[in-house]
Amino acid sequence: MDKELPLHWCGVYAQRDQNPKWQFEPSVFPELQTVSEALGAKDWWPVLSYLEIPHLALAGLAPRIALERGMTRLRILELATAEGH
Repeated sequence: MDKELPLHWCGVYAQRDQNPKWQFEPSVFPELQTVSEALGAKDWWPVLSYLEIPHLALAGLAPRIALERGMTRLRILELATAEGH
């Protein structure tokens, strides 16, 4: 079962100067650039937030977890585009 990060995860990464290890997973890595563009992000924090915060449109799953469980990439990008506008 996936362990979801607590709500204070941003601070944890910032304090330890670490990157989430899932960013290099095959189910997520190819999507980082397209999600960033869809969100209109100027840095990686909005992308990290988008991928880790649960969405009602994904049955309460975070987009990263939805991708790992087989959600279509198109659906994840549609939500990112909607959130970016």
